Amino acid sequence: MFSGEWCDKSPMPEKMVNICACACDDKVFVIKNGTISSLLSYNLKTDQWSHISINNTIGDLAFDAKRVWTIPYNSCLFLGLDIVPTVLKFNIETHEVEESSVLSNEENREISNLDFLELIPKHLNENCELIQVLKSVYHIEADIEKEKMCRFFQYFVKNEIVLLPAFPGLMQENDNKKI
Repeated sequence: MFSGEWCDKSPMPEKMVNICACACDDKVFVIKNGTISSLLSYNLKTDQWSHISINNTIGDLAFDAKRVWTIPYNSCLFLGLDIVPTVLKFNIETHEVEESSVLSNEENREISNLDFLELIPKHLNENCELIQVLKSVYHIEADIEKEKMCRFFQYFVKNEIVLLPAFPGLMQENDNKKI
């Protein structure tokens, strides 16, 4: 599929700035900041762009968000905003959407609008699917301290995960070396 050389491909159907993009399977997904109700999908095999609508309850809160984030995993995209505890799990094959929260059940009832940069460990639901996905994708130790996982999640939401060894004790051992 990849020749190793630059070539022209179909341009995006609209100009965008301040985006979040990721690859999942044979597609690239682009989400415009300020909205989480639609995204663009680029199919690498067909060189085609398409619009996908996502039904969710986040609504107008998206316009107050500073950042949108996503992580691909097993033919799904996990989508979120920096100020909303709701996480969307979007199946790229069926286009089904599930909503969940990264907050513990008790905290979820009390907090409807939260800046994740102010998230404290007692609020974090370390058993939620997104946290488990982050642990898998980034090879994070299963029994990591809640405070470290909370700090990692904050950096992830800020899109500042560049150098993982900056988080001592976070990574799983692999052949006696830190990943």
